[in-house]
Amino acid sequence: GLARAADLSAAATAIGTHFYMAPEQWLADKPPDVRSDIYSLGVTMYEMLSGHTPFQGPAHRIPQMHQNDPVPDFPSSLGVPKTLETIVRKCMEKDPAGRYQSADELASALKEVAEPRSARGAAPIQRTGSAGVGGQRGGPYGS
Repeated sequence: GLARAADLSAAATAIGTHFYMAPEQWLADKPPDVRSDIYSLGVTMYEMLSGHTPFQGPAHRIPQMHQNDPVPDFPSSLGVPKTLETIVRKCMEKDPAGRYQSADELASALKEVAEPRSARGAAPIQRTGSAGVGGQRGGPYGS
């Protein structure tokens, strides 16, 4: 990621595309790390779900927006599941300590959203075909 590339050169103060840069990448006092890349991935996920980056405006305002403005809500018309919206928002926390701390942690959260939930203790529904139980029409209780 870009966080590692920034570590290679002490002369480079801001590396990246301004629409995707984490707040700490704009500040000299906090060096970027893997959590900066997680922020950028959050911006990318926001864009994939909404069709545009979260912060829009003149180029000179984008750094302040990343540092100070809240992440815009997804329009309800998009139908973004709340669980996925929560993941994107956590990726885009202003403070790196509030974000996922590793790619593995983020991947686990995404897998949890993607896996279908089943009722605990409930037996799966078994289909017996059109003839029902014992070859009789109308299922186990007759018709």
